[in-house]
Amino acid sequence: MLVKSAAMIKSAKVSIVGVGMRSHVGIASKMFRILAEEGINIQMISTSEIKIAVVIDEKYLELAVRVLHKPLNWMLNNFSKCSNLTLIFKRV
Repeated sequence: MLVKSAAMIKSAKVSIVGVGMRSHVGIASKMFRILAEEGINIQMISTSEIKIAVVIDEKYLELAVRVLHKPLNWMLNNFSKCSNLTLIFKRV
């Protein structure tokens, strides 16, 4: 039987950051729904007043960024309160 240790599993962090998070509700739920629809499992969630960050399996990093980019751009273009949101990603 093969058991993967935590050290063997590569992870990545994807965050949406910006002061627009304070005034625009639903960004976190939209992020979670989009990732779930793509079958991307969230391993950990971290939040603050201006940031939502999730840790996912590294193999889904490119897909996650691609599927989150389009709705984030739509929000930036259609809601002035969201004009200060940024999508950040990195391998951890």
